[in-house]
Amino acid sequence: MKKLLYLFISASLFISCSDDEMEPAFSDSGWIDFTSATSSSADSVGSTDVGVAVNLGTNLAGQTITYSVELITGTANDSSVFGTYTQEIPSEDKTGFLSVPISTTDADGYDALVTILSSDGMYDSGLSDGSKLTEHTITVCQDRSTELLSGPLSGFSELDGAGVEIYSPILTPVAGENNVYETDNIWGGLVAVLTGGAAPPIPYPGTLTLNDDLTVDFVGSEGYATGGTGFYNACTNEIFISLTQDLFTSDFTVEVYLY
Repeated sequence: MKKLLYLFISASLFISCSDDEMEPAFSDSGWIDFTSATSSSADSVGSTDVGVAVNLGTNLAGQTITYSVELITGTANDSSVFGTYTQEIPSEDKTGFLSVPISTTDADGYDALVTILSSDGMYDSGLSDGSKLTEHTITVCQDRSTELLSGPLSGFSELDGAGVEIYSPILTPVAGENNVYETDNIWGGLVAVLTGGAAPPIPYPGTLTLNDDLTVDFVGSEGYATGGTGFYNACTNEIFISLTQDLFTSDFTVEVYLY
């Protein structure tokens, strides 16, 4: 807040300047904070991004954010990921990301604390009353996605926040491909459940691809199975997919969890 106080004093000394002259000089001030307090990451991704916001000012000059990453609990196999880093936020951007390196870990994982240390110009790190987030905790969990997809799976369908059923989807690896699987039915007997048995259990077939960044793509193999996207959550060891469909006349998505 000392920068904002200095700004106020400076403005009073130059009160004789016109409004047009003062606006560019004194509009570029404020504070930097995190957009969330916590997040999670798989240990296989190499790095993860944590969102920050440039508040109040215009960020006309751009920002160089200095931040630290430190181990607070658990075990990280590579201690070199902890230290002090800098990240640029381009001129006039009001949001940005701090890149945090991630180590592989054991089955128990680890927690890392990311702290904003300083910023450029007339910007503070948070506010002096502690009301803004200058610390962010990342929970890093071991990537078990290959093990998950190779073993027996359970599935859970959800529509508008209401669980539909639990079932056992079968994924078959595609020969010659890494982390690509075919299935005859990714959403179980959802259709029969939604229609109260008035319609047969129409399947949702297609191909699931787990990408290197642990995002998921699902491509349907029927015209009504219009596919979807999702991600693998290492800390819950489950895959989430949001599926669209052209089977029902109403427009809705079905959330599928594989665990």
